[in-house]
Amino acid sequence: MNVTTQQSGKGISSILAEELAVFGERVSAAIELCGNEKECAALEDALQALSQAKTSLDRSVS
Repeated sequence: MNVTTQQSGKGISSILAEELAVFGERVSAAIELCGNEKECAALEDALQALSQAKTSLDRSVS
């Protein structure tokens, strides 16, 4: 099922990919400010998972 928003006409996969990119930028910024090695490692893992999810969504859009 192709779900679109009335305002932009974008598919949900495209919207989610954009949101993941924004969230990824925020996680990257948090990594730069991180002072705790364990927390930094967890954030880096989260960033990698976000990147993989975004790549998957990008493929589904194209």
